[in-house]
Amino acid sequence: MIKSLSYFILFVLFFSCKKGDDKENYIKDKIPMLYTNLNHVELDSFKNRMLLKDEKLLSFDMNLLRKGTKNDFDSILVNITRDLGGNIEKIILTDSVGKETKINSEKFILTALNGEHYILSDFNNDKTYIIMISTSCGFCLQSFKKLNEIVENDTEKKKKYVAIFQNTLEEVENYKKGYSIDNFGFLNDRWIKFTKENDFSKKLNFSYNPYEDGYPTLLYKNKNSREKVHQSKEIYRILTH
Repeated sequence: MIKSLSYFILFVLFFSCKKGDDKENYIKDKIPMLYTNLNHVELDSFKNRMLLKDEKLLSFDMNLLRKGTKNDFDSILVNITRDLGGNIEKIILTDSVGKETKINSEKFILTALNGEHYILSDFNNDKTYIIMISTSCGFCLQSFKKLNEIVENDTEKKKKYVAIFQNTLEEVENYKKGYSIDNFGFLNDRWIKFTKENDFSKKLNFSYNPYEDGYPTLLYKNKNSREKVHQSKEIYRILTH
């Protein structure tokens, strides 16, 4: 009986730690600004109110989320709603006196070059690979064919391949109308392409600086850490891993 009770206590302790780890990982990954904007008591209270299932946040303290995310509140709420499969076009908040506020999710929609719409949570996972690239970079142009070959050979199609051009939309369109495209081509439709007007890398907590890191640079998540690779051979290796 005593031995069985010991096993039960160990199981409860392990399960409690596992739940705590899940909450900690979720905050680190999705809403890391809580660590800066909430004090220890508030942060513990927020964690206690969190209800997670399949890495989705089902329940939480709205007031503490608002305080902890500040200007990012609307954006974070849109991401949470989208993760749950909700309609992000109809997010309405009701305060304690019944006053309703509609969140304008259009501010947080990312529009790709092909007109498709996305939000941050579509790319906040370890199956997304983001390459920072430019049409004014010779190494980048030379990499187009290899990058296309890599994604075409990925028959499982479980990964998302994203290219954020460090060019304006006008600059990209001018490249596509020019002569260089005949020699180097362009990234194919397996690549979800954005221009620098829609550069969301910092919102995913990547520390990319085009002047220091240059391009091409590959950004990706490895568990809870953000990785950054510059060498073309290493970029190709990771994309085919």
